[in-house]
Amino acid sequence: MSRVCRPPRWVHLRVLVPCVLALLAGATPANASEVDRIEAEIKRAEQLFADWQYEEAIAIAEALYNEHPTLPPVQYLAGKAKFYRQDYQGAVDLLTRATAASPDAGRDDPFLRYARDTLRITRDYVSEQSEHFELRVPPGPNEVLFPYGLEALEQAWQRIGDDFGLHPAHRIVVEAYSSAEDLSHASGLPVDAIKTSGTIAICKHNKLMFTTPKALLRGYEWLDTLAHEYVHYVVSVKSHNTVPIWLHEGLAKYEETRWRGKAGQALSPYAEKLLGQAIHGKRRFITFEEMHPSMALLPSQEHTALAFAEVFTAVEYLITERGGYPAIRRILELLRDGEDVPQAFAEVLGESFTAFQKGWRAWLKRRPMRMLAAAQAEKLTFKTDVKGKVAESAEDEQDASSALEHPQAKRHAHLGELLRMRGRHLAAAVEYEKAYAAVGPRAPLLSNKLALTYMALKRWDRAEEVLKEALGPNPGFVTTHVHLGRLYLLTGRDDAAEAAFLRANRINPFDPEIHASLHAIYKKRGDSARAEREAKAFARLQAPPRPGRAAPATGEVGFLTLLTRPWARVRIDGKRTGLTTPIFRHPLPAGEHEVVLENEASGVRKRLKVAIEAGEETKRTEVLDSR
Repeated sequence: MSRVCRPPRWVHLRVLVPCVLALLAGATPANASEVDRIEAEIKRAEQLFADWQYEEAIAIAEALYNEHPTLPPVQYLAGKAKFYRQDYQGAVDLLTRATAASPDAGRDDPFLRYARDTLRITRDYVSEQSEHFELRVPPGPNEVLFPYGLEALEQAWQRIGDDFGLHPAHRIVVEAYSSAEDLSHASGLPVDAIKTSGTIAICKHNKLMFTTPKALLRGYEWLDTLAHEYVHYVVSVKSHNTVPIWLHEGLAKYEETRWRGKAGQALSPYAEKLLGQAIHGKRRFITFEEMHPSMALLPSQEHTALAFAEVFTAVEYLITERGGYPAIRRILELLRDGEDVPQAFAEVLGESFTAFQKGWRAWLKRRPMRMLAAAQAEKLTFKTDVKGKVAESAEDEQDASSALEHPQAKRHAHLGELLRMRGRHLAAAVEYEKAYAAVGPRAPLLSNKLALTYMALKRWDRAEEVLKEALGPNPGFVTTHVHLGRLYLLTGRDDAAEAAFLRANRINPFDPEIHASLHAIYKKRGDSARAEREAKAFARLQAPPRPGRAAPATGEVGFLTLLTRPWARVRIDGKRTGLTTPIFRHPLPAGEHEVVLENEASGVRKRLKVAIEAGEETKRTEVLDSR
């Protein structure tokens, strides 16, 4: 969170008094009084902007502009108002006219730069609205975010609003950005800070801004993140932007799961492990002062994870032990009314802020901690930072040995990979198990390859066991949820499959298997509304059809299960898929498709036609002949 940009010095009318008086038709006492009034109104609007009272500030700016549309300081204020209304073209026009009259004309104006950059980035965006939100995204596959994002935001509006006693009446704009660079240009946060700290979203400029999960290697908890940023919005408005960063982030982290149920569910195993180490003196706590002015400026994702764990538990202590939400709401009101943090805490809790901190630290030592040795950092990796081919779905994950450091585990995993690709699943399972024995569930990609091998052998119990073990230290690894969903579907457990695929959708909604599988579940259940939603999502993720091939009009999908001997790489409709056989329940639009199977090592290649029926699984077994 940060305050708005400071206006340039010439916004204050005294700098342009001669010009203003001339425009007001003469230097009379009455006109001098009007200058005083305009200057006072501009100052009041700027303070309201800084206090996150945007609606009131915008009303002042619009009224002044209607009265004095040619005054540069008024134009500048009106340009900011348009920017905060997300009318970027209007903002650029007014800010350009206003800055041209400035004594600093020709210099870079930071607010005009924000407006120009945001206009450039979002010019072609498409949007959908719900009752209280407007979600804007780049056109194309990112439109898959619409139904899930708006639904989560509306639930956040109701539940988080109930907790804090504030339900904004106006519609709030939420914008998705395609890269860390775009988020940087629109927010002013340096790209290096975004990637170093793992900052993925920000609440600023009277809107919520987030990076689309499509920009990340394996997505991220994007729906929780939207709720997190909405908490920042509510807290900023309610407190007039007076809350210190540690409390701001603590409230947002604690409440980010509220949209889907209980608050206080967002502490990851890795963050909890870091906090436990700090409690026991194995690492240093990050002070509240070090978190200022932004978590995004901490030196690493590890520091950020620990800082969030600290402030999460500070709020948890405040809510569960020291007065609950009434205490939170009262503290925010006192901060709004001008008291500082020590004064507000002393009045509400009846003890000094120092005593509160000591009480929190003592309570932390009693709080149960999940000290999972295998817990790993859920590092956010942007696709632009990855060398080589980027996985776009769970099936694209190729080499389980690539992420392993243990030399024996790496060797066994690589051998298992070679055997699995050649269809020798029993032998592959033996090698994977040797690797798994060495590193356990802390290597989620290995766990998934082992589980896929057991699924090919129809050893469902062991496959499920391995996948569930992998979720303990790595609950945000989306591939595990997708494979669990697939396993549940294959074993007739539709309700469990639905839960697994919805969980995956909260992390990476760009995997077509998620939506094809949910479509099949809902269609079977007779839930036509949800089935249509998932069919539409699946259709949005499909690449444009090849010339001469009509796109599926209905968005209906089916599945292809394909076994071959020997193994083969798979092309579908002329496109490399990144898949190797066997493939299970691979989603495809209903209709006829051309599949090419290739194994260069064995010198075999085969072309076949497959017909996919809506909601059905097509199974093929092929023996590949030499050329």
